[in-house]
Amino acid sequence: MKTAVVDNLPDGGAKRVVFEQIKGLARVQPVVYFTNELESIFPFEQYTDVRRYPFERPGGSGWQRPLADGWQWGRVYRSYQRITQAIRRERFDWIMVHPCRLTQAPLLMTMLPQRTLYYAEEWFRLIYEPQFKPPTTLPWMKRSYERWRRAWLARADKSLVAQAGQIMVNSKYTQRHFSQVYGLTTEVNYPGVDTTVYKPRPGLKRDYFLFVGEPDVAHGYDLVKGLMAKFNGRVKFKIIALKAGRLGLTDQAIKTQYQGAIATLCLDKQEPFGLIPLESMACGTPVIAVKEGGYRETIRDGQTGWLRERRVAAIYPVMLKFLKQPGLVSQFGQAGRDWVEQEFTWKRHLDQLADALTRMGT
Repeated sequence: MKTAVVDNLPDGGAKRVVFEQIKGLARVQPVVYFTNELESIFPFEQYTDVRRYPFERPGGSGWQRPLADGWQWGRVYRSYQRITQAIRRERFDWIMVHPCRLTQAPLLMTMLPQRTLYYAEEWFRLIYEPQFKPPTTLPWMKRSYERWRRAWLARADKSLVAQAGQIMVNSKYTQRHFSQVYGLTTEVNYPGVDTTVYKPRPGLKRDYFLFVGEPDVAHGYDLVKGLMAKFNGRVKFKIIALKAGRLGLTDQAIKTQYQGAIATLCLDKQEPFGLIPLESMACGTPVIAVKEGGYRETIRDGQTGWLRERRVAAIYPVMLKFLKQPGLVSQFGQAGRDWVEQEFTWKRHLDQLADALTRMGT
């Protein structure tokens, strides 16, 4: 049996899922990875045959924006045509597709010669979530074009998603949104974490709260600043800003940051799943998260961490509790490690993925 995997994703959590899926599948069958990305921090070439089909991404603003968008969509369409031709020539048994950074569901969904498994890390959040609406301060012409562009993308995305033979999603939260937006049935398959890499380091001093994320409102950085002001220097915060694939941080480097933290703050707005809480808990570090999105599925409130409303006044008291009761950090940390080993391993994810591919091929 032979599998083709296709994506057009930047480095980040979704790319991590692609990498772990390919690494696992390649142990038992030939896998060919088709991507539009020129390079990645993940070592795909160590595990599989990688075929790269990069395309130019021109910039453009103002009156140039429509021309730049049209050029880019045309280039990615032609790139997908080349990928489809290669897939047809090699006659794969299974095809697995991941999202496209431009159109969410990729344009090649209509070109492929057989049914595909579409693994969706999220619905088209740019289109459907209020937090991503274009600012009302945009000039009239730009605002009109942006409304047209998003309406076109929404129609295209719905049409493309409907082409999938089977759809897997990363959480029940994502599953509910897929049902609401697309009216389609999906299967939940939680991503995992490598517990042989992300693990506790006994005896290490824990003396800071950790925030891993981009320094913007969507990732909850405004809350971090509010909490820092509330503590007024009485406790240390460590900020790791994620840009372009963790700024090149390796698993070993980020693991060390988790291991030395009192707790990890996870504050993204409506995060569909989130690997950061799993990595933290695997390292024996509790998580303090907003009570939203996929965090409600990965964090056990009052056992492996705390789930609180998106307010400084709600999060501050549980941070104090960890500071005043160091034994609670150890207790929650061990419970978090046990929870991850039980529910969120890549082996479990890959077993379910292989079963879905087999069912799709019968």
